[in-house]
Amino acid sequence: MTLLVLQIESEAAHRDALLDAVGARTLPWRLQVAGSVRQAREMLASASPDAILVSHRLADGTAFDLLPDFAGRPSILCVAPGEEPAAARALHEGFSDYLIKDAGLSYLEVLPEQVAAALRHADVLRRLRETTERYEVALAGADAGLWDWRFHSGGSTVNERWWTMLGYRPGEFDLQGNGWLTLVHPDDRAGVQAAMDFAGKPDTPRQYEIEFRMRHKEGHWIWIQSRGKVVEQGPEGQPLRLAGTHVDVTERRRAETERRLAQMALQKTSQLLEHKSQMLEDMLNSISQGISLVDAGNKLLAYNPRYLELLELPEPLVATLPTVEKIVQFQTERGDFGQGFDLIEQQARDYVASQYLANGAGLNVPDLYLRKTRAGRVIEVRTRMSLTGNRVRTFTDVTSYLETQSALRESEARFRSLTELMTDWYWELDAQGQFMRSEASGTAQRGVLFRQTLGKAAQEAVGQTVRATQEQWQEWDARIASRREFRDFVFPVESADTPGLRYFSMSGLPVFDEQGVFSGYRGTGRDITAQKLAEAEIERLAFYDVLCGLPNRRLLMNRLAQALAASARSGQHGALLFIDLDNFKDLNDTLGHDMGDTLLGQVAKRLVGCVRESDTVARFGGDEFVVMLEDLNAGLDEAVGQVEAAARKILQALNRPYDLDGREHHSTPSIGITVFNNHEQSVDELIKRADVAMYQAKAAGRNTLRFFDPQMQSAVADRSALEADLRQGLLRGELRLYYQPVVDEQMRVIGAEALVRWQHPLRGMVSPAQFIPMAEQSGLILPLGQWVLQTACRQLAAWARSPQTAGIALSVNVSARQFRQPDFVAQVLAVLAQSGASAQRLTLELTESLLLSDVKDVIAKMNDLKAHGIGFALDDFGTGYSSLAYLKRLPLDQLKIDQSFVGDVLTNANDAAIARTILALAHSLDLGVVAEGVETEGQRAFLLRNGCKAFQGYLFGKPQPVADFTLAHLATNETKP
Repeated sequence: MTLLVLQIESEAAHRDALLDAVGARTLPWRLQVAGSVRQAREMLASASPDAILVSHRLADGTAFDLLPDFAGRPSILCVAPGEEPAAARALHEGFSDYLIKDAGLSYLEVLPEQVAAALRHADVLRRLRETTERYEVALAGADAGLWDWRFHSGGSTVNERWWTMLGYRPGEFDLQGNGWLTLVHPDDRAGVQAAMDFAGKPDTPRQYEIEFRMRHKEGHWIWIQSRGKVVEQGPEGQPLRLAGTHVDVTERRRAETERRLAQMALQKTSQLLEHKSQMLEDMLNSISQGISLVDAGNKLLAYNPRYLELLELPEPLVATLPTVEKIVQFQTERGDFGQGFDLIEQQARDYVASQYLANGAGLNVPDLYLRKTRAGRVIEVRTRMSLTGNRVRTFTDVTSYLETQSALRESEARFRSLTELMTDWYWELDAQGQFMRSEASGTAQRGVLFRQTLGKAAQEAVGQTVRATQEQWQEWDARIASRREFRDFVFPVESADTPGLRYFSMSGLPVFDEQGVFSGYRGTGRDITAQKLAEAEIERLAFYDVLCGLPNRRLLMNRLAQALAASARSGQHGALLFIDLDNFKDLNDTLGHDMGDTLLGQVAKRLVGCVRESDTVARFGGDEFVVMLEDLNAGLDEAVGQVEAAARKILQALNRPYDLDGREHHSTPSIGITVFNNHEQSVDELIKRADVAMYQAKAAGRNTLRFFDPQMQSAVADRSALEADLRQGLLRGELRLYYQPVVDEQMRVIGAEALVRWQHPLRGMVSPAQFIPMAEQSGLILPLGQWVLQTACRQLAAWARSPQTAGIALSVNVSARQFRQPDFVAQVLAVLAQSGASAQRLTLELTESLLLSDVKDVIAKMNDLKAHGIGFALDDFGTGYSSLAYLKRLPLDQLKIDQSFVGDVLTNANDAAIARTILALAHSLDLGVVAEGVETEGQRAFLLRNGCKAFQGYLFGKPQPVADFTLAHLATNETKP
């Protein structure tokens, strides 16, 4: 840009020197010259120079005479040596700068920089002036709060905007005594006070500017820019008044924060972009492929070092970024493509030839082709279009790959030849267990495994996964998951081609890649059905009785040895039942051995039907059978009860008539029993004991059972006698129903639990602990439970007829065996209908043992009865282990805390915690709670404090006959409000 410079100079030497400098293009100026004050004024009136050079002394005055005419233009005063005071005056009165005109004219060398500086200075002054003007306009209409504060009194005055900025009405609180400082953020308060104190010191500028936070009336913080200045001083210079402005700069601060964060993000993005660019460059430089980028005009734009290496191109040729045609011409003339381009794949020869000839044949660029080098290497050339229209071409040395492929094809051919000759088949799985490969040609049988398990032939199994939907596949999945070698893994498969099972043996090796990552399995398989059938026949002949199909004496002895070891580990009892058919020899003698064999076969079937699948029934020889029971109760008494129940079931089954070719035949057994739970006796000793007990049974008259242990036999006899007495007791009406009160928090009787008692004419009052378990085992619990329910409902109906007892609710215990009866719902509804009792006053108490099987059936029955108004309580809650899983599903009304927890709530922290947990759980599920076994006032108080509202126990009354209970109820409730 050319500057217009006005030189005002009376001395010709200096005028000429400047003119010469401009004329010689030393200075890029357009120069106007005035020799006097008058000429200068004329020129300034008609022109607007960018800068003015004015000599101090002129022919008709001085430079200071022209100062008003410069109108703020950049001006430099030129003084002679010795006139420096005039230069100082010039700067004071408004000249931009000055220079000293030395006789040697050396000032011309620095003149351009001084003029440039003057121009910059003038521009700064102009912008400052414009800013000042804008500031004055902005200040006039600024949205600022004004304040005035007096140093000594601390009094303040503010304008209306000061109040509204903070959300207050003018005068809403007292500003005296610096009260406004309480609104300043605690972290900023000391800085504000320090700024005000600093302005009041005599040796300071007497003003300050600070930004801080103040609390808005609505509770949030706003940023305030505060400017303050001492506006009034005392006679000795002491500050009297400080005035200033408050401006809300919250948005500006927020914007600055956002801008700063944006700058940081931009900087981070730039760094990341630079890093990624470097990574991309490093990757291209180290990649094993040669890469080139060519534009639409066929000009090379970029390449990597591998491109030069693979194509053996000289760096000087490619560094100039020539066209592809020039590179191809160089390669062709060097012989890279062979005679007639025969080293290039047929499909690309014409295209490469057109590049060489540069004739623009317009052939399509092949996406992929192969070419050989003079050294015999093979290079794969791929071309792809980029998004910008350029072509990206990759060059890959595939020599080793092609050699490997060729070797692999040879290996594959050898492998297929071998598999065609093998009787086994070959298979491969991937890491997900899907079949990747299956070679099963040669024998049709080799495809059976795949057809049966996957529904496909061996060749169609690729991509399929074997799933453990059947038991025989579970171990297969486990072996595959182990990622270890396995051999001769055998499993059966049902065959659709032939009846029965087919057996397969599989062997496999895990496959890992070079990094040790598991990639699947490979292995072989074979059909071993014939071998397995032969082994099964050998085992059957060795371990099973030919006549009955049961385990024989040899297999029994093996299993008994295993059962003894298992019993010793688990602590659970087992038992051996030695069974001999009474008078079997008479049958053989009268009807022949064929009829005897028929009877033995039927006895075997009945014995198997009487025991669990986990138990063993064996034929010991002749007419002798042995039953081995395992996993009985760990308690001896309970185990004896289980064995006795099983033995009586066998007695009953074998006493039923037999059909021997149309003849009805009766046969009875004698059973000897011995119980074991450790290694104290050998296998032979146990057999002898059971045999001795069997002969004791025969000596007792046959068709009975005897225990080897006399004490066990005595207990069985006692239990049998008790069972017979209970049957008679039910018929003779010896059972009684007692009632134990249930009270609320005010000790008022609100209900009762019905408890059965047995008044035996000779035994006296028999404890329920004695006869209830026996009733459960014998099945007498069903008529017993029915009697309890009928009696309780009749009593409930009787109470309903009296106003004093009409509000009593009654709970009745129901056994699991009783509840599982198919017609239980119908039985309960029939009892209610016959007795006239209210279903809403009846609660059936269930135990957690009911939840151990068929929970859906339990819930369905409960819902049916609940629909008629009957309530349900879960008894002895917390002593079992299954109820929590089903608690939210059961339609319960109440939980009963077992007395084993209640008894120690004041002395045992665990029991106290359990009781509190049950109460909290019941409350969250909206269930009522009754605490059983409450015997002291302290227990009641603890439970009451923790939210229990109903109680049962000796503190409120023992189980009583109905008459005593009714009197006690009336007496108790009459004394309660």
